[in-house]
Amino acid sequence: MNKKIKILKKKLKENTGASYVELLVSMFVLFAIIAVLISVLSVFSKQSDLKTFTNAVLRTAELTGNVGSEVNAEVSKQKAVLGIDPKVKFNRAGRVDLGDEIEIETELEVKIGTSSLGDLPIKLRYRAIGRGEVYWK
Repeated sequence: MNKKIKILKKKLKENTGASYVELLVSMFVLFAIIAVLISVLSVFSKQSDLKTFTNAVLRTAELTGNVGSEVNAEVSKQKAVLGIDPKVKFNRAGRVDLGDEIEIETELEVKIGTSSLGDLPIKLRYRAIGRGEVYWK
């Protein structure tokens, strides 16, 4: 790291205009790379949020034994808490008996890129499967 700083200082001390142009171009490229990295790394954060969202909603469906109003309330709560708005699909509706399978699939569209370079939409999907934990008589 020290070597790089010394090289930059040496280039700044040179009196030719080419070194200044080279420095400006290299700084522009560095900032462009940082901007792209930040936008790409935000996708991993959204994927984690989507996984958390899906697992919380599935757990509510398992504990209540019902894919209905309680689950819809949990979906609204998680959307507000996590700040994401995914599409939610269940494999069933209504009561879920003890041991019956519940499957939830969520999908979220995220855009990668900077507005000046254009955006690339990516669909994130997460699927979770659980079992009902309520015995309905």
